[in-house]
Amino acid sequence: MKEVASAWNRQSVGGTEEREDHMERFVREKQELVADFVSLCMGFVFVKWTKEVNSDLALLLAVPLDGFPKTHPFCTVRENMRRLFTMYTSQNPKIGKPRAEDKKGWGRFTTSLSRTKESIEVFTSSDPGFGPQSHIYADYFPSIESYLHKVTAYFEIVQHLQMTACSPECQDFLKRPFSLYALPEMNITARNAPYTAQDWERVLEKAANTTPERYELDLDVVSKDTEFMAREPVPRDVPVHCELKLVLEAMQRPQTVYTYIGMSKLSCSGCHLFLRVLNDVYGTKFWTRGCQKKAQYPWQFPPGLWFGGRVTDQTYRLVAQAWTRRYHGYRPRRAHFRSYSAPSVPSVVTKDTPVPSSKSTTNKGNEGEGHRCSRSLARSASSRLRRVSSLLGAQRHLPTGAEKLPSS
Repeated sequence: MKEVASAWNRQSVGGTEEREDHMERFVREKQELVADFVSLCMGFVFVKWTKEVNSDLALLLAVPLDGFPKTHPFCTVRENMRRLFTMYTSQNPKIGKPRAEDKKGWGRFTTSLSRTKESIEVFTSSDPGFGPQSHIYADYFPSIESYLHKVTAYFEIVQHLQMTACSPECQDFLKRPFSLYALPEMNITARNAPYTAQDWERVLEKAANTTPERYELDLDVVSKDTEFMAREPVPRDVPVHCELKLVLEAMQRPQTVYTYIGMSKLSCSGCHLFLRVLNDVYGTKFWTRGCQKKAQYPWQFPPGLWFGGRVTDQTYRLVAQAWTRRYHGYRPRRAHFRSYSAPSVPSVVTKDTPVPSSKSTTNKGNEGEGHRCSRSLARSASSRLRRVSSLLGAQRHLPTGAEKLPSS
């Protein structure tokens, strides 16, 4: 990237003829540097890119073309994808991964990939009747848009790096010295891990206590899920995700570091919540490109003792709250009303002398009896107690399943 940036922003000097000759060499040099940069990056991710192409290609090719005109955007995408598979990603490709020194081979590969990317962009931006939102693909390949995005994702990242290298705003950054080194693998040994279905049920009960809302377990759902979860033991050695290792490394350095953490994929919900708590507690501003809102299992953040108990406790609390509100094995806890003796119940209809009520309010399931009880209470209550008439309305609308409230 430094070489591309240096060549891209170099100014030509000398006379007119000399400048013209220099400009031709300058353009040719830039093109070669950019091509070498693209081939270097794509060569590094070629195996992963091949897996993305081959993952769901059969579903793409299985979409019938009956009634599709040859100019249909999907037909162009399908043909370009078939060509990539035949030439580069099949088990017996005609070309396969070009050799590192084969610049022409990498040039042909880049051209083919660029053509495929352009056709995918036309297809995904087409009218809903022609694009991936059309009902035509629902029965054969409902996730077609997500698949096509994965096919071009690596190439788009390389193009973004190329544009960054050519951007004047990044010249000062790229002129600075830098070094590359790998962080050591970091695994945390879990001290307490649930094994049995009963262990998992206790974990779910503890998670329910972290939310302001009152939840209880739906045992019909939970019993099946906990039995399934207990089939395989939880690994004791839990890996720490790469973005959290980078944050730990950055916070141990005395120098100020860039707070954006570049990643090829979105962060999982656990890492996202951890960074959110860390920023709140320490006033840092670490962030990634986004969150996929999915939980990765198993997952762990770096040693909690280094960050302090606040980060550990708040992160676990947020994880538990997010789980509780999404998991279908919880239901709102039912309210239980305690019995109490009701004094003379007010009336807004008559001015009779207040007498003890001989009726009791009932739940919604007994509507006929409830109406009769209400009329009886209204006739027998006193106007002197109108100030508590709202109590009568509240008692008439008790939730289903509530206990009867006996009167005195």
